[in-house]
Amino acid sequence: MYQVRTTNVFFQKKLILDIYLIGYRNKGESIIFVIYTDDIPSYCGVIDCYEYNNLNVTVEILKKKDIKSLDLLCWSHPDEDHSIGIDTIISLYANENTKVLLPGHINGNEYNYNPRIQNTFNIINQNVVSRKVKKYIVRDVCDNMNLVHKNYINKSGQPYEFNICSIAPNSTILRGNDFKETIQKNDYSIGLVLSLGEFKVLF
Repeated sequence: MYQVRTTNVFFQKKLILDIYLIGYRNKGESIIFVIYTDDIPSYCGVIDCYEYNNLNVTVEILKKKDIKSLDLLCWSHPDEDHSIGIDTIISLYANENTKVLLPGHINGNEYNYNPRIQNTFNIINQNVVSRKVKKYIVRDVCDNMNLVHKNYINKSGQPYEFNICSIAPNSTILRGNDFKETIQKNDYSIGLVLSLGEFKVLF
């Protein structure tokens, strides 16, 4: 399994996980999750994004919660209803510590994407190939990857383990799709399991 470094985060009284599920009337969705330690944002992630008539609810919530940057941005797959606005999130909230997760074997050359999605791929790909300092960290994701591992520890020394692991896309399917003329975008969808202490949620 792909491993990441474990870090310890200490708190005094409160450890809270907030999750915001965003949906639009006809299509489009996004997820925000924020871990608070003693009412201070400690870790923030966004999964997918959508904009409709210049309305981006994801950005509105992040601003309302006074989130300055993201620890994680997951673009689960490049269907329009999960993708329009990813470029906005990157420009406003990604920094050198942000992990931007993309499905494995996807780079923007697979389809005739609409111009906004193609532009988002171009922005990310320029960051990947740049010889200068990277603006953010880009990771290809497939199944069975440990993407985040932290220990939240209270004043009594009790740890609450925080993990984000991927369960999809299936690496065997991805490899097989490399040899097909037509593929389904949903084959590439990232599935994540977030756990904090005994609490688990599937995205």
